[in-house]
Parts: sequence; structure tokens; C-alpha cells
Amino acid sequence: MKDYRVLFGYAAILMALGFFVRSFLPANAYNGPMVHTGENPSRSFYGLASQSSYADLLTTSSDEVFVITSCYLYNSAQMDIYASTTEILDGNLALCGTNANSLSNGRGRLIVPSGTTLRIRNRYSHQAYPYYIEGYYAYAP
Repeated sequence: MKDYRVLFGYAAILMALGFFVRSFLPANAYNGPMVHTGENPSRSFYGLASQSSYADLLTTSSDEVFVITSCYLYNSAQMDIYASTTEILDGNLALCGTNANSLSNGRGRLIVPSGTTLRIRNRYSHQAYPYYIEGYYAYAP
């Protein structure tokens, strides 16, 4: 019976030594793309959204998405953001001209899918309004 205890003791010591030796190997975790190294280039758009029309801002390729991090719409109740023909941000709900949400604070993560066109639409027919949109490119999942 004592022989088994000794064998288990040796096994425990060998296992501990194995973990100890393994801890010296470098950890190779991939950090992912980084904006400051140019792997995820950032981009910003500003201008006046014309009356009752769409403005095309960018078209993503099939292997990338665009992540909107900041949005300022002067008259957010009258302006919407689209990915091609699909509305992804309703100006009535966004309140992008206030500090009410993450998009106005620069911490938004609104994704424009790959292969689509980022567009802004001014629904108001009497006046053009300024906008500012900021974000970065990322690899499509």
C-alpha cells in the first residue's frame, strides 16, 4: 500500500515540475488589430446633409466592417444613418447632439456591415444640417 503513495507523490512532483518549466515559455496572445499601428485605420466624416437627400460617405469592402464610435447630428430628430438601404440609426432615438448615449461620448460601437454603403439622410426638406461621424475599420467576422 505504501508503494502507491510513493508513486502518487512522485507523479505529483513531476507534474509540478512540468508546470514550473512550462511557465518559462513566453505567452503568445494576439492583441488584435490596433488603430495606432495602422491595422485599424480611423476615419471621420463631416459636412452638411442636404435637404431631403442621402449622402454616401463610404463603401466597405467584403472583408471589412466600419465601426462608428462617435456621431454628432445637429438636428438628430431629422437625420438618420443607413447601411445601404437599411436604417441603422434613427435620429429620433439617437439624440446624437446630446451627451445622452455612448455615440455622443465617443464610446459607441455601431457596425456598418461589410459590402454596404454608409449613408446619412436629412429628412427635413427646408434646411441642410451639419453632421460629424467618426469610426474605424475592422476585419469582418
